[in-house]
Amino acid sequence: MENWGLITIRQRDGLYKDGLFPIIQKHNLQEIIAHEVSHQWFGNLVTMKWWSDLWLNEGFATLISLKGVDFLENTTWRYDDRAELQCFALRSDQINGMIPVSGGEYSNPGRYTEVTSHLNHIIYKKSSIIIRMIERIIEEDTFKKGLRRFLNSFLYKNADHEDLFNVLVYVHDSSAGGHLSGQNFSLSDVMDTWIRQPHFPLVHVNRKEGSIVTLRQEKYEHVPYLAKVNDQVWKIPIFYDDPVSAKHKVFWLTDKQPHVFDMAGQYVVDPHQLTYMRIRYDIEMYSDITMALLHDYRVIPTNSRSRLIDDTFSMAEHDQMSYKVAFNVTMYMSKETEYRPLQTFSAYMDYFLPRMYGLEFWSEYQEYLSLIIGKLFDQFNAQGLDADMDIQHDLFSARDIVVLRACIIDYEPCIQMATERFQEVRRNCSGKFQLLSGSDCNKIPYYLRPWVYSAAIKHGTEDDFDFLFEKWNMEHYMMERDSIFNGLCSTRFREKSDLAWKRLMKNRARENILLRCVACSKTMFNDTLLLDMFEEQPEYMKELVETAANDLSAVMILIYRNMQFEKDVKRMDNVLKPYKDLIRFLAKYRSQALGRIVWRQDVAPYFAGNASEAIQIIKIYTHLTENPNYRDPIHFSIVIFPSEFI
Repeated sequence: MENWGLITIRQRDGLYKDGLFPIIQKHNLQEIIAHEVSHQWFGNLVTMKWWSDLWLNEGFATLISLKGVDFLENTTWRYDDRAELQCFALRSDQINGMIPVSGGEYSNPGRYTEVTSHLNHIIYKKSSIIIRMIERIIEEDTFKKGLRRFLNSFLYKNADHEDLFNVLVYVHDSSAGGHLSGQNFSLSDVMDTWIRQPHFPLVHVNRKEGSIVTLRQEKYEHVPYLAKVNDQVWKIPIFYDDPVSAKHKVFWLTDKQPHVFDMAGQYVVDPHQLTYMRIRYDIEMYSDITMALLHDYRVIPTNSRSRLIDDTFSMAEHDQMSYKVAFNVTMYMSKETEYRPLQTFSAYMDYFLPRMYGLEFWSEYQEYLSLIIGKLFDQFNAQGLDADMDIQHDLFSARDIVVLRACIIDYEPCIQMATERFQEVRRNCSGKFQLLSGSDCNKIPYYLRPWVYSAAIKHGTEDDFDFLFEKWNMEHYMMERDSIFNGLCSTRFREKSDLAWKRLMKNRARENILLRCVACSKTMFNDTLLLDMFEEQPEYMKELVETAANDLSAVMILIYRNMQFEKDVKRMDNVLKPYKDLIRFLAKYRSQALGRIVWRQDVAPYFAGNASEAIQIIKIYTHLTENPNYRDPIHFSIVIFPSEFI
């Protein structure tokens, strides 16, 4: 918390020691401290006039903190990368009824103080992306001058978005440069369309000839059959690199009409993902993009690779395009080495794994994931999972995701690795007072521990659980406790599951139950053990309702997330029947569970069919490219991608 003169941080977030914590903890701690320090200017020195402009505090603190940490590490990695921020922001912003970044005079200020992840993604993440976009439009030097003038003008005062707009417009209009020269609209007009209206545009890209395309905007509707007539229009800057000067330039989309644009040989529009939007290409362009990724994925910039994954899977969710498109643009990923595309791909695994696991079609999706994630795991494993990558932030994070996902999909080499390492820990750390948090007996790298514990307990014995449970009870480092519980909640044994969760709830004063449930949700699929416990022990359920309602709600959400059959929803209805307030709170999660069940019945067969087709294409392409005489990617494209590509 950014109290002036007394910044406070949770213990779990505020500790780091070389050799005792994974390097990712250091990076997280740096960003948290930088964010809170940034608030000493944005939030404390100048404070928003009312809660509907909370983004003036949080958006700027988010952005400036990334700049600050990059400066400390002599890099631009965080600030130049928008893929992760955009992925989270877009997923929240596409929900019907979402708030704009800045509320109007008659907006409900209470919406801006609700503590929900979706609203936080708008106030923190979307606003920082829009601010970054404005900086690109008016250029960095002008932007810095504007911020200095804003802070000095409202020193120890309150300000709203109008005050910021007025200062930035004044400084911009007084300076040379920027990307608004010759336009019939002002910087304020641009900012209005992004800050004061909710949601975001979808830009359609259709090829005319060669690199000449048409661009057309409309409001993105995630669920088209619920869409209403909408007249929202954005002033959209399409950033591109001038092939002559090599400088950033902007092509403006300001209405709903199609406009002709020269992509100058690029495969994608807005290649560095500088604009907040989704993009949809035509059939021919998706085919070219897919072939380019397979042939040499590096011809498409990292952020755009992440955007392709995010946009295609998102639009396929409600039949705006076939899942075949999304599978095709991810077939190259066994070669991917960058964190952001892998992180986006991993986020969608969180969506699909609970929907596919346990179905008769699971094996098709599992094989597809094994061809991608499994191959990447084999590469990292061959290099050595203990290899020091602390100074290679991107590669370290990529390895972390790959190991997690390889073990979750039961990729045999990952399970074998986890089992062997866990048994080594059991042998070396068997002493009564030996803690797993130290490195004296526990040689597993810190980043690897949650996934090793989870896989080993899931595929292990009751004795394995008992060993880890004993170590959890004596452990005092919160990060190690969290890693250990990742393993405990993966058990297949009902008695052991009851033991772990009851002890967790008993220790709730020192445990973050919500974070534990979120972490366990990544590894618990087709698991009714928690539901069985509450169904068979109504007195325990009543006790938690009376003494720990908030923490119990987090556990109930976890149970709903794991539901795969309608009979389990009905069982949950009976468990909750005496508790009307809890029923009301959990209504949307019940609805989501029913939606997943319908998806499993109606969509899963087609989804698995697309996965099977992708498997065959990957195998054919691998066979062809391993042939030393293979020289004709065009022929492969014609054979593999006929006219019914979408």
